[in-house]
Amino acid sequence: MLADVDVTTGLLDPEAVEAVLTPRTVAVAAVHLYGQPVDADRFGALARRHGLFLLEDAAQAIGAAWHNRPAGSLGDAAGFSFYPGKNLGALGDGGAVTTADAALARRVRLLRSHGEEGKGVHVVAGFCERLDELQAAFLLAKLPHLPAAQAARQRAVDRYRRRLAELQSVQVLETTPGAGHAHHLFVVRVPRRDAVLASLHAAGWGHRCTTARRSTSSPPAGTSVTGVSSPSPRPLPTRFCPCPCTRESVRPPSTVALTLWRPLSAR
Repeated sequence: MLADVDVTTGLLDPEAVEAVLTPRTVAVAAVHLYGQPVDADRFGALARRHGLFLLEDAAQAIGAAWHNRPAGSLGDAAGFSFYPGKNLGALGDGGAVTTADAALARRVRLLRSHGEEGKGVHVVAGFCERLDELQAAFLLAKLPHLPAAQAARQRAVDRYRRRLAELQSVQVLETTPGAGHAHHLFVVRVPRRDAVLASLHAAGWGHRCTTARRSTSSPPAGTSVTGVSSPSPRPLPTRFCPCPCTRESVRPPSTVALTLWRPLSAR
């Protein structure tokens, strides 16, 4: 089942999740979207109340925390991505699973390597999903630099917030009190998003819309897929506009507001 998000943060809404639970529901996948952790207290209580497995989608949230508890330790298990574009990225594909459950950790280790327990002994049908040593070496070399890189992201975000505060047409996604935001992306809501993105492109700013568009062959929200219905979503994605927040991509603060948000009619 799909559940809706909080319009102020873009994060999964625990009340919306609870509203769509069924007797067949066994787990909740809570996404730490754009690097901001979900409210782990509320989701943890929901999971305990209904006997559900709480899975953190922490693909964008390396370095994030909820009341000083790091992402990856907030649920029953978590998945991280080391895709090159992430805050901590390898030079190829990679990822990690974290859990405090020893039995689950053993199961994950089995599944990642052909279900092999001991040389040539395969106890379950598994996959070939090992992180190769070259990518691990890249990650180990980059890991000590993560705190400084995160601090640079925070400075860029602070700069954006200061410069965009005077523009009423730009809505910045809120950070929940208690959330340690990793700022994988800095995302704002704007009217006429596609026009804004075209303006960025014309001004020489790199950008990419990260919101997937529904295929014309996919059923619309609110309809049934194999007998399971999903709610109609709130109209957020067509207004989302990601801004770069890495040290290399952010220009001096004096140019941010002018370059990003000069009215198109003035061009």
